[in-house]
Amino acid sequence: VIANGTVALGGTSVVVVDAGGSLTPGELVIISNDAGDGVSGTFNGIPEGGALEAAVSGIDATATYTGGDFNDVAITFVGYATQGQWRVTYYGDPTDSGAGANGAPAANGLTNLQNFALDLDPLVAAPGLVVDAGAGTITALGPPVIWYDPTDGKAYLRHTRRTDFASIPLTITDQFSRDLTAFEDSAVAPSVIATGTGASGAAIEAVQTELPVILPVNGGKARYGRIDVTSP
Repeated sequence: VIANGTVALGGTSVVVVDAGGSLTPGELVIISNDAGDGVSGTFNGIPEGGALEAAVSGIDATATYTGGDFNDVAITFVGYATQGQWRVTYYGDPTDSGAGANGAPAANGLTNLQNFALDLDPLVAAPGLVVDAGAGTITALGPPVIWYDPTDGKAYLRHTRRTDFASIPLTITDQFSRDLTAFEDSAVAPSVIATGTGASGAAIEAVQTELPVILPVNGGKARYGRIDVTSP
């Protein structure tokens, strides 16, 4: 936008509609301000040097109101956010929208957010995870599975997860249910049983959690398990 006159933002919004998969680092002037007029106000929630919401836009970028010729509104693009790069790899666009949206169903029956957290290929309907716990290796990538240990007769929920999930940040919670009417968070943390590389090349680990004999809330025996993933 070329502005011939006063630029007053007044808490308006800036939305990345379609970043595409071809952005390169640098400064993008979005409001070219004329003469020596300064910019009045800021975008809503984005002060000078403030970051765009990476979880939605998928990009690592900040806003400046003194860019360009020192009085232009500009976005400084650093690179794709971790999840944004994952979306670019599989869907060609880093934004939380369309086929690449967090809640969109993938070919393997999980949501895109779950596939990102577990670092699985959302475009492939792969069978369940296979782990050689004795060797500490992941034999085959796939969605979570219920695995029965022949040595102790117990059932475990097994799945992968990115090793950097906490820093993204993501919250990954194992949940259990006796009859699918209500799921309860596990009372114990999962145990790491193997390490490897995910579908996108990220470092991952395989973890398992025993299905509780007594659920923490309703007291019933767990018969079903699932992975709950949330992103702020």
